[in-house]
Amino acid sequence: MNILITGTNRGLGFSMTKAAVKRGYTVFAGVRSLETEHQMLQELQKEYPEQIKIVPLDVSNENSLKETSNHLKEENVKLDVIVNNAGILFTESRATSVTDLDLEEGFKTFDINTFGPIRMVKHFMSLLNGEGSKIINISSDAGRIEDTPWLFGSDYFYGMSKTAVNMFTEKLRRSEPQFKVVGIHPGWCHTDMGGKEAPLSPDSSAEAMLNIIDETTKIGWDYCFVDYEGNKLHF
Repeated sequence: MNILITGTNRGLGFSMTKAAVKRGYTVFAGVRSLETEHQMLQELQKEYPEQIKIVPLDVSNENSLKETSNHLKEENVKLDVIVNNAGILFTESRATSVTDLDLEEGFKTFDINTFGPIRMVKHFMSLLNGEGSKIINISSDAGRIEDTPWLFGSDYFYGMSKTAVNMFTEKLRRSEPQFKVVGIHPGWCHTDMGGKEAPLSPDSSAEAMLNIIDETTKIGWDYCFVDYEGNKLHF
């Protein structure tokens, strides 16, 4: 199985890469720039040199994505799964009043969290390996309109960006029925984004989401939003 994952230099993306290669899959591991050192990912690549291909995927830069997509096409690469994982959260804005919001942070949040997956699908969907290939958008329960967790109650931009991702996922699921498309809430993970209080390790979440991807955990693929264990979520 060939899997393309964005945001693999740390956190959940790194954990998903590690889990995937241990299952024998090949991962095209996306990072913002090849010029930056990505120590953990590069060390993992030394262990699995035939299974990890580090590629530049700056999801906020459409030209970067187009160039990488064209390069993979020239190499006759076919993908079984695209995982749109890269995301951003300005934690210092979590309790900010609407009157004090920094709209530039909002624009950047939507640019990466919402338009990033859209750009990725736009340029990489043609590399998918035919009917049954999968597009996985890493979402969040912060994007739920009903019963939004209190932790995200005053976090305007992150929650809004993930709600938009869920809508994108549903539209994509309906318009491209030849593919299996779903958004996954990965749980509250102990990462730089999730914080130290988070109860779930990214490795545990990654393993559970890989179970959905390789269909060890069965879901119906007739709904656009599930948690990392495959349970349907309302949004």
